[in-house]
Amino acid sequence: MHILILASFYPSDIRPYTGILFQGQARAFHHAEQQVGVLVLPRIRETLHIMKSKFPPEFTRDDEDFPVYRMHRGWFPRVFPEVCAWLTHHHGVRVFQSYMDEHGKPDVIHAHNVFYGGYLASQLGEKFDIPTVVTERSSNHISGRIFLPGQKRIVRKTFEKIDWVTAISASLRNVLLKYYPDIDVVDNVVDVEAFDFKIPPIKQPFVFASVGTLTYVKNFPLLIMAFKAAFGDDSNHLLKIGGEGRDRPKLEMLIRELGMESQIELLGRLSHDEVKNLFQDSHVIVSSSHIETFGATLIEAMACGRPVIATRSGGPEGFVNEKNGLLVANNDVEALASGMRTLVNTYDQYNLKDIREFCVNRFSETAITDKLLNRYEALCDVRSSDRKL
Repeated sequence: MHILILASFYPSDIRPYTGILFQGQARAFHHAEQQVGVLVLPRIRETLHIMKSKFPPEFTRDDEDFPVYRMHRGWFPRVFPEVCAWLTHHHGVRVFQSYMDEHGKPDVIHAHNVFYGGYLASQLGEKFDIPTVVTERSSNHISGRIFLPGQKRIVRKTFEKIDWVTAISASLRNVLLKYYPDIDVVDNVVDVEAFDFKIPPIKQPFVFASVGTLTYVKNFPLLIMAFKAAFGDDSNHLLKIGGEGRDRPKLEMLIRELGMESQIELLGRLSHDEVKNLFQDSHVIVSSSHIETFGATLIEAMACGRPVIATRSGGPEGFVNEKNGLLVANNDVEALASGMRTLVNTYDQYNLKDIREFCVNRFSETAITDKLLNRYEALCDVRSSDRKL
């Protein structure tokens, strides 16, 4: 089967982790011996990075194990959604035609996020008679940031034209139901093989870890204050936080004010392998987010066989349970502190290999691609039947 992924953003030289889950899905299809291509919508930073003249090329092409076409025209400030949609359509059709000229017509187009991969998929599917899928994953729907003129209309019209609408968590799906009544939940592909099982450190200290961008939505001040409440002045418990972001100076100041410099460490930006090593050298992984539409780092931690703690922030409620960790109230210092103390006291009750097995069975490449390919085939059969009528 020939699958084209429309990615609203995708890893690049200057932002190697942006859209890494979309890249993971494309690689999963490639590993399943499917023909796959990627069309990436324009991103201003990437366009400025490659520009050698005042007028950028319509697209550039990268070659991974599959072709990646990056659009460079059609970007417009996102405060004008209707203009963004029109430009995306105008230039997207042209780049899509170039893709088809070289690789043939896709059997299915799978877009990620309405703005604006999903919108373009709805237009291409209608124009070229191709089954379309959109997976929505943006937390903006939950946080109430879909409010600009025309945005809600674009979401509604996109869903109406798409053959299969999905979301990455039940909490996100429930918000999207106001636009469209038939939305399924489909998990992300997570490269669980890259996060292999390892026995955690036996000797003290007991290490908690967390990874994410140091911004408001991840709510690291909550994690720091909860750790202080649970284990302040106890050097047998450590907290390590991986990631970089604009809130780092505030977090450094908070750690100093709490007198926790010897127990809490900000590790900075980590590579993929460094994240894996951090998880394997830790006992429990924590997510303290205000909003989390999925929770990929929690899945990666479970792939290493680690129990997790997560705030009730959306996505984690779909997979964190009593066998692999704890859910605690959102934005509640004492609730998170209590959960961390509980994990320390009950750690021996968790079967770490079972945690990894749960993760593999649900989120591995094989588990997700099999589900998607079965549904793609059904969509193609329906489209073929409709053509015969």
